[in-house]
Amino acid sequence: MDKWYFDLLGPRQDIWVWRRMSESGTLVAMSSQQFKYYLDCVADAEKHGYTGPPSFRSPRTGQRQA
Repeated sequence: MDKWYFDLLGPRQDIWVWRRMSESGTLVAMSSQQFKYYLDCVADAEKHGYTGPPSFRSPRTGQRQA
């Protein structure tokens, strides 16, 4: 089962993006735009197959992002 990651990016950590990763850690899909609000990011991910639950850890390191 793929995992969905929601991350804050940018110098002020104020831009939301989503990533969909395979079990093996390969990037399957990612948001084509950036979002100011988390719920807008989730709504876009739902258009691409997201059904929950989200993860707030970096898909590359497994570390929780600040």
